[in-house]
Amino acid sequence: MRCFFVARTAELRRELETRVPFRKSYFTDDCVWDSRAGTVEASEAEDVSEVSRQGAEAIVITDYVRKSDYLHRRRYHLRQEKGIWRIQKGEFECSACRGKEQGLPRNPNCVGCGGTGWVDPMRLRDKVQFWNTPSFRGRRF
Repeated sequence: MRCFFVARTAELRRELETRVPFRKSYFTDDCVWDSRAGTVEASEAEDVSEVSRQGAEAIVITDYVRKSDYLHRRRYHLRQEKGIWRIQKGEFECSACRGKEQGLPRNPNCVGCGGTGWVDPMRLRDKVQFWNTPSFRGRRF
């Protein structure tokens, strides 16, 4: 995982560098919208906190603090293929309930994670697509 963190950080630096002309064309120097500020620092700060392995699959949980923010956690699902560990899926800790960290039971009705404590970006994407459907738009809560 540490090799992944280093490679990802280098790739983030390259991406940010290639975005400079685009940012100069459309944004003021002090605009942080779409700047991806703090992504390199967060990538550098990420560290493995837990590892569990079962056969050719593993789960790695990492921690990082973004700026002066609270502790963020990610969970990576790894699978071994031809002797090489590869990331199969990534999730982030639910910021809505964060029950485990607060010592509280998970909320099975949590809109963020459904009580698992982890948000799958693909599941979140599906929710966003649902919220943008014509039958959902305009509803009042």
